[in-house]
Amino acid sequence: MSLRRRLSTCMITADVDETSLVLQVRRALAAGVDFVQLRRRNRPVREVEALATRLVALSPLARERVLVNDRLDVALSSGAAGVHLPADGLPVADVKRVVPERFVVSRSTHTRCCPSSTGCHGRSGTACSRAACTRARSIRR
Repeated sequence: MSLRRRLSTCMITADVDETSLVLQVRRALAAGVDFVQLRRRNRPVREVEALATRLVALSPLARERVLVNDRLDVALSSGAAGVHLPADGLPVADVKRVVPERFVVSRSTHTRCCPSSTGCHGRSGTACSRAACTRARSIRR
């Protein structure tokens, strides 16, 4: 097994108006960003779901790159590529049991290394990160 890892980029969305956000996401995807993490804290679920659905519909590439922050239900219903869980969120292993095979599950750990308690330990399709998004799946492109 190779110890080399590919660095990835993830755009974490700012709390800007929807029109600006969609334009920023289009540009980020065109520039080759690996993931877009839709982060809309303290917003109504329906609003987040509508925006996630809109972002996923931008292009086939967007469908493979959009992650929804904190909301597994919204990620699944919008057709997003995956979910980014908070450090104290749902256990990754439990989430992986109920999502489609290629669904991306990432987690913030706020530590240098992924603790085994998160359930991330080397499972394909998961990643842990230091308060940010990292490469979350090993899918052939």
